Amino acid sequence: MKRLLLLIILLPLLSCEKDIETENEKAIVATIHYLEESNFLNGTVFPRLGPPPPYPFPGTELDSTVLNQLIRNDRVYRENIKWYYLRRINTPIQDSSYIFLSMSDSLFSNYSWATIKNNDNKIYHFLIDSLKSNSKERTKARVKKLNTSLYMKYRLKSFSEFDNEFKDLFYNMYPFLYGGHIRFSRFFHDDQLGIIMFEYWGCEMDCGVGFIALLETQENWKVVKLERQWIN
Repeated sequence: MKRLLLLIILLPLLSCEKDIETENEKAIVATIHYLEESNFLNGTVFPRLGPPPPYPFPGTELDSTVLNQLIRNDRVYRENIKWYYLRRINTPIQDSSYIFLSMSDSLFSNYSWATIKNNDNKIYHFLIDSLKSNSKERTKARVKKLNTSLYMKYRLKSFSEFDNEFKDLFYNMYPFLYGGHIRFSRFFHDDQLGIIMFEYWGCEMDCGVGFIALLETQENWKVVKLERQWIN
């Protein structure tokens, strides 16, 4: 009897948690498809390149410091390297079936700087308050589950799959095309409108951007606009 009572209490809670996961995932998938369709992600791909061509200088037995100085001063060789790498970028040596984004393993719930600047989007203000004041607890992101709903060029890999975090990502030591790092907030919504924030980094330095995606729904959630929050 006690077990039955416990099951009756837990069942609605488990169902609610499942609904939250599903809504978060629908919004993330809709946002990634929107970013890809609008060419937001295009051009930010880091192919793995082979070693540079050998330096055409007879003294290759020289000390590496001396040799590096010679290379830096050799404009013709540096131009050859540039064109060599440009050719390699056009013919990457790894699997190019998909472009992968690394994605954070949890969804953040609180962003105190969130704002809607465009007056045309003021109907979303009530949802911004949820993003600003929500709990700082994070929801786990089911990255593999998200990939089952992505049908275009981009796919996701959990950030935890990478050994050295950002160290090797932008030098692409992996046998696939890498397109940058992305993380998402939880999805806040009512019956018709919704917002989800994402932050995207496209290089190894502090070059990134944060946006709030504004969504609406009839049958499925769809991104209609982006509100930029920050940029480096």
